[in-house]
Amino acid sequence: MGQISNTQFGTLFAGNQVINDNNLAVSETHVFSPRLLNEFRFSYVRRNLQFPENDPTTPSTAITGFFSIGGLANFPQGRIQNDYQFSDTATLQQGRHAIKFGADIRRLQLFNLAAFDSKGTFQFSSLQDFLNNNALFFQQALQTATFDAHQTEQFYFAQDDIRVNQSLTLNLGLRYEYSSVPFGFFGATDPQSLAALVPGPVRPDKNNWAPGVGFAFSPHYKSGPLSKVFGDGKGVLRGGYRIAYDVLFFNLLTVDASNFPRVVVPRIDNATDQFPNLAPVSGSAMFNPLATYVNTPSDAKTPYSQLYSLSFQREVHGNYIIEVGYTGSRSINQVNQLQANPGVLTAAQAATVVATGNPNSIPTVQQRRVFPQFGSRVLIDTAAEATYNAGFISINRRLTRNLQFGVAYTYSKLLSNNDESLGSRRDYRWFTAGATGLL
Repeated sequence: MGQISNTQFGTLFAGNQVINDNNLAVSETHVFSPRLLNEFRFSYVRRNLQFPENDPTTPSTAITGFFSIGGLANFPQGRIQNDYQFSDTATLQQGRHAIKFGADIRRLQLFNLAAFDSKGTFQFSSLQDFLNNNALFFQQALQTATFDAHQTEQFYFAQDDIRVNQSLTLNLGLRYEYSSVPFGFFGATDPQSLAALVPGPVRPDKNNWAPGVGFAFSPHYKSGPLSKVFGDGKGVLRGGYRIAYDVLFFNLLTVDASNFPRVVVPRIDNATDQFPNLAPVSGSAMFNPLATYVNTPSDAKTPYSQLYSLSFQREVHGNYIIEVGYTGSRSINQVNQLQANPGVLTAAQAATVVATGNPNSIPTVQQRRVFPQFGSRVLIDTAAEATYNAGFISINRRLTRNLQFGVAYTYSKLLSNNDESLGSRRDYRWFTAGATGLL
């Protein structure tokens, strides 16, 4: 309790976190014939996440170098999310084939409360200015980044498990996915913003095909050199490859929601003898080419990963099961944060600092931007990539009827140019896992 917002005065200006979850699930399984089975499922999930403040009316007041009064300026906030899911899967047994096909349709609704500065925000430069009631500025939001977003997600699939013969089974599948783009993730639509390096609305990605293939090979050799490898049905070689898509999450809406012209926060400078009363403010959305914009590129793609594996498992001496294998993945179109209008430090500017010893000789970041007539242009892009490779070995032994011991070792390597979903750093990491035992 009292762990969020302004905690400098205990619980007086603090807030709480309240979560209300509701779940409903219904399923119906229908047997049409000994060979045809159908499963229908419906689910509803609701999450109400709120951060009620103990004092929701006092203006957010910050005194530089001292303390703050009232809740923080980035409150109130909260979210209510409703998820509806309809899925249907049919299974058909046809000779050597076990065929599955179906659809999964989801309707998501997210009301995101982001009423920053809505209570009014005072900023004082010093304690003396606060005692003299001479605020550096006062501002209060007339329009906020609050939104009510709706998204539809569609997934369609078909899969066939084929028992080719006693030794070989094949798995073949194909999946198609499509998700709508709520509000175009707030891409710019006005000519002023579009001409100032601000991306337009995100276009839906309609090319999300996800194939999958796998196999299991377990031959029966009673003699010959391969009998030492596979034995009589005691060894199995498995492998597979598939593509798996992610969904661009609602957090993109949250970080993209504060751009012009959605948010209007009028400001009064040198607000004297006003605190703690709110000053009357008025205004409308004003385009400022030097303002910071946070957007997602209009050609953003759906993140996906290619997953692949190959392993061999063998039963030895009746009680031991040994498995050796490899697994890997390549992740593409992952979310990262970039800058479309960076401030560039030239070699000549760096040389001037070295020669003069004066860091103030460097122009400001704004002056060094590629397009200095425009401000920061933050891009929540889908340009990150990662690769993961791992080799593993596991040994399991059945000791008694109800007791099993296992040990496993994995050596893995991860290379990623973005390990934070909204980060911008470049990391290269290597991981090695040690042996573990299970009883």
